[in-house]
Amino acid sequence: MALYESRPKIHILIHILIHIPMNKPIVTFIGFLLLILGMLNLTLVLVGVQLAPFVFLDFFGRGIGFLIKLLMIIFGIAIIVVSRSAFDGGTMPEQ
Repeated sequence: MALYESRPKIHILIHILIHIPMNKPIVTFIGFLLLILGMLNLTLVLVGVQLAPFVFLDFFGRGIGFLIKLLMIIFGIAIIVVSRSAFDGGTMPEQ
């Protein structure tokens, strides 16, 4: 039980992140940053080079590191699309 209690409460972290007032340019920048860093990491791995801040991604194996880099790209694209969309709270237009 003590091990479970020492873990961070992920639902509290998500709740805090959702309610932080962030405007579209900041969120879009974060999405582009994830996208560019993920693509840069994948490209550099092809030639056998790793960026120093991202060496830890391959600690659990090259396959897991590759998956994390792909997820960075996918989440970056998703964040860009969601932040640039005109979501008004779920109202449907009249036909």
